[in-house]
Amino acid sequence: MTETPEAVEESRPPEESTLIAELRLYRNPRAVARGRHVLAGWLSDDPLLFDAQQIVSELLTNAVIHPENGLGRESIVLRASWLDTDLLLEVIDPGPLRRFSIPNARMPAIEAESGRGLGIVRDYARAWGTFVTESGKRNVWAVLSRS
Repeated sequence: MTETPEAVEESRPPEESTLIAELRLYRNPRAVARGRHVLAGWLSDDPLLFDAQQIVSELLTNAVIHPENGLGRESIVLRASWLDTDLLLEVIDPGPLRRFSIPNARMPAIEAESGRGLGIVRDYARAWGTFVTESGKRNVWAVLSRS
């Protein structure tokens, strides 16, 4: 049996951030490893690196798997920014072709082979959320805290 908590409301990350870097990736399975590798270069030996890579792996995997394919829907964006000493990670994907549904962190059945990604993000992050951009893309974000 799968337990599903209430859906997350659409929410935006804090606006007062300083961009570290942004990377556009082709939407395919190799994007996940590439994103983790590039993030390691951005954060170097920062203590938040391991947790950041876990979050980025989950968000990029979802961005590769879930949106529908089609013309103009081939890329995703990974963005990292500082919020004072906290780290803001964002993954922007093409979004849904139809009605936008807000992803939520759920508890999959023990035998399930997938469905744990946003639960992992929720567990590592101080805050996380999602919203639809003005251009219709989906932005899923997470904030990692040093404390």
